[in-house]
Amino acid sequence: MSSPEISAVFVSWNSARSLPASLGSLRRSASAAEATVEIVVVDNSSADDSTAVAARAGADTIVENPLNAGYVVAASQGIELSRSAWIMLVNPDLTVSEEFVGRMLVAARSVDEDVACLVPDIRYAANPDVVNSRGIEVDEIGIPAESEAGLRAVALAGLTDVFGPSTSGCLIRRTALEAVGGLEPLYFAYMEDVDVAWRLRKKGFRALVVPSAIALHEGSASTGEGSWLKAFLVARNRRALFRLHGPRDPRARAFRFVTEIGHASVQAFSGSGTAPIRGRAAALRTWRYTRFLVASSRVAGIPDDMRVELVPRRTLYQALRRKRTAVSLMSRPEAPVRAPGVNASLGAPSSLHSVRPLHVLVDATTPGRGGIQTYTVGLIDALSARPELNLVVVTSIPELVELGPMQLVLVPPRTQGIVWRALWRERNLASLAASLNVDVTLTPVPQLPVRRLPVPTVVVVHDVGPLVAARFYSLPKRLRYRTFLPWACRLASAVVCVSDATLRDLLATTSTDPRRCVVIGEGPQLLAPRVPDPESDGRPFLLYVGSLEPRKNVATLVDAIAGLGSEIGADLVIVGPTESHASKALARQIARLGLGHRVRHLGFVEPEKLTTLYRGAVAIALPSLYEGFGLPVLEAMKSGTPVVASDIPSLREIAGDAALFVSRPLDAASWSAALTRVLTDSALRDELARRGPKAAE
Repeated sequence: MSSPEISAVFVSWNSARSLPASLGSLRRSASAAEATVEIVVVDNSSADDSTAVAARAGADTIVENPLNAGYVVAASQGIELSRSAWIMLVNPDLTVSEEFVGRMLVAARSVDEDVACLVPDIRYAANPDVVNSRGIEVDEIGIPAESEAGLRAVALAGLTDVFGPSTSGCLIRRTALEAVGGLEPLYFAYMEDVDVAWRLRKKGFRALVVPSAIALHEGSASTGEGSWLKAFLVARNRRALFRLHGPRDPRARAFRFVTEIGHASVQAFSGSGTAPIRGRAAALRTWRYTRFLVASSRVAGIPDDMRVELVPRRTLYQALRRKRTAVSLMSRPEAPVRAPGVNASLGAPSSLHSVRPLHVLVDATTPGRGGIQTYTVGLIDALSARPELNLVVVTSIPELVELGPMQLVLVPPRTQGIVWRALWRERNLASLAASLNVDVTLTPVPQLPVRRLPVPTVVVVHDVGPLVAARFYSLPKRLRYRTFLPWACRLASAVVCVSDATLRDLLATTSTDPRRCVVIGEGPQLLAPRVPDPESDGRPFLLYVGSLEPRKNVATLVDAIAGLGSEIGADLVIVGPTESHASKALARQIARLGLGHRVRHLGFVEPEKLTTLYRGAVAIALPSLYEGFGLPVLEAMKSGTPVVASDIPSLREIAGDAALFVSRPLDAASWSAALTRVLTDSALRDELARRGPKAAE
């Protein structure tokens, strides 16, 4: 079998979103050049379906690593498996122009043997008129940078010398790479290209920019621009790089020390926290190993004192300007991933346009059981079914992955507690959003960290009870809502309210901008129609689903059951939490009224059992004094179960004319009369059962 002209090595880590465009553009470019290109994909234990995507996109060889061994190890695996004399290292978020392969091959066939690397003209995907990289340059004190990064793209006259290649996309001659020992695994990811460039230069090899070979780079698609992990690795690897290759004269060392302090400070204040400091501390543990590498290089004929031509020293301002450009242009949410076009002054227009799915991070670190969890699970279930969305879900519940295609980020179960959840969000949510390169963050509750997230944020407000019905809530909960609800709504890009009543209450109690608010009702999780329950051959029963908070007014409902006439033989089944002071008070009330045989408190039940209860109940009763929405009412109507509810705005909004309302919800006699009516009037029950499913649509 003849060897391919180019072996392209891709390293993927959760790259299913970007791989199709990258591999597809390379295949099209190879076809246009009538060239044979071998594609090798090495996957570093991705949580998404990167390997399946690579197979569908036509990869020739796929390696699945059982753990994330790092970019360098994975790339070395791919190089070992490849067969061509020219190896192309490609990031999975790089797309190439139709002319790319042809022009790189023309250069490869014409250059001298001392040319080890061919470097393409890489632009930002968000703005193809701006250079992302034309190789690597190193200044006279040893600080590396992407050549011409952040500058307006200007056409080059021809092949141009550069210090070294960027492994986001380059051609490397196999024999030259082998001559300097290959990629160094010390680096894991980042700076490995600068290290190999130094070794190639010291060995006497050169690198050339091929200006007519244009590619677009999204940038930091795996770890995320500005992520904690990237900041840590860059800081650690810079220190190791300086120890191995940095100019050793006192002036260079002094300038490098000052520059490193500035670099660490800027990163820390940009949201990377302690990562730059911890990365540099970690580099101290590599001291003995870097000494071994210096000795090994000497044995391989790579002198450590060889003079290499470097560019003039850049100022800290110049470095910061480049950093700001990278942050603003890497992975901008509004920028679609597309195959690279060329500026009209430089060549032909773009030949491919494709919009990538929206990458959504769902913060599902919500309480373990109850209405919020029911809503969150239903929301994730619905979103995971949308093909235009790529879902990343943060949760302590691993079973959520069964709902549909998503990437799961598991957190400790203790995050279900209020304090631990708040601490986790404050420390991790922003860096996680950056590292996963998401487009938007969705929190099913109005809770956000004080530190602003790097992407647009959507929060969901279910109710503002502690602000409008304070007497029903504890002091800590009132203080929490009064402090954090307005803050979250100010920070959020969009605020979803589950009902018009909730929106009105939110606008009345906070300064939230109404232009950023939208009403999206909750959806029923129990969608089975009402059918006869084969197990319900005993006494008829009424059903209550919910907590025992004071605003739920369950005590009045129990009093109403006691007030039913002797001829009304109906029980009450309560589904909801049992471990609270309120449940003990309820048990005492039931005992005092002698209702132990008629009122059953089941606690939480599985969804299947709850569905059976909805189907078997004569009616559902919801005596709440305040609700933001009232999900049990919607679920009962969808199941065709009659509803008896308090006449409050949110429940009236949901049920309309499909429920029997009690105008005096605190009056047990009024409830007894309403329950008696629904229990004895079969025509009324049939009419409510008929109206319910239509109202629930």
